[in-house]
Amino acid sequence: TKGFSLAICCKHCPRMIEWTPPELLEKFEGKLDLKLADLVPRLSCSGEEGCGSKEVTVFPHLYDGEWRWPPA
Repeated sequence: TKGFSLAICCKHCPRMIEWTPPELLEKFEGKLDLKLADLVPRLSCSGEEGCGSKEVTVFPHLYDGEWRWPPA
């Protein structure tokens, strides 16, 4: 019932976002084997609250909510 989410932290401002397991499945369905090393260069601190920096840190974060991968 527990999985990991993906935490994305900006190196230039205090912003941190979390992509939960359901969000990861929605964003990367069919690409779940994508390596973090390939993903990180494509990320930036964007959006209304973002500072625009392309320097971010990404790491797995224990997700406390109930969640299961859908059956294959």
